Amino acid sequence: MVKPDSRGEGLIVCGRQDRNVDDDRGRTREQNPHSKSKGRSKSSNKGKTCNFCKKKGHIKSECYKLQNKIKREAMNQNGKQPKKSSEVDVVEDYSDGELLVTSINNSKVSEEWILELGCTFHMGPKRDWFTTYETMSEGVVLMRNNDLCKITDVGTIKVKMFDGFIKTLSDMRHVPKLKRNLILLSTLDSNGYKYTVEIGVLKISKGSLVVMKGQRKTTKLYVLQGFTIISDTAVASSSL
Repeated sequence: MVKPDSRGEGLIVCGRQDRNVDDDRGRTREQNPHSKSKGRSKSSNKGKTCNFCKKKGHIKSECYKLQNKIKREAMNQNGKQPKKSSEVDVVEDYSDGELLVTSINNSKVSEEWILELGCTFHMGPKRDWFTTYETMSEGVVLMRNNDLCKITDVGTIKVKMFDGFIKTLSDMRHVPKLKRNLILLSTLDSNGYKYTVEIGVLKISKGSLVVMKGQRKTTKLYVLQGFTIISDTAVASSSL
């Protein structure tokens, strides 16, 4: 299993959850998969120190000061208060209490696609890569340095895979200030795909068919074997 690196910048996505639709099954995923374990995680964090407010007794994912900061700055960016608290997905955490974050160590925008566990949606910074595009009124990305970056739009991007087949990444968030292009493994998993890692190669498959491959670049970073299709001409593809 791939876990995000602990170095560099990181991000946590917050915003509306109403577009994360499983195309194969026609249902929307809205529940937090970690919600059942929240009570246990809080009781086990009594002796730990929050990395955000530096106070003891809780971890960063449980910090009310951080949650209030996210909601306050999201309101400032959007010019209005979110309609209800369920529209802001503040943080999720691993079983060991570490935040779900994404390492971003390169100051330049990369052409590569990173196969990632530690974020909430597929996302990328390049507007011209999108084949469809719809403006979002709400949504921000929280960086590890506690800066907020606005999610401006949502759409689709086409990527040619290692075998020459073209796949469409749906519900892709456009975050102009990001430095990496991210494909979320847990979203693929929810759509019926599985992933395995062996000898430095991450394979994503459905049934017996391997549809995507990633090559290990660092200890915890896997890069997609493929590239983005940028064209005004209609190109046949299948959705992931």
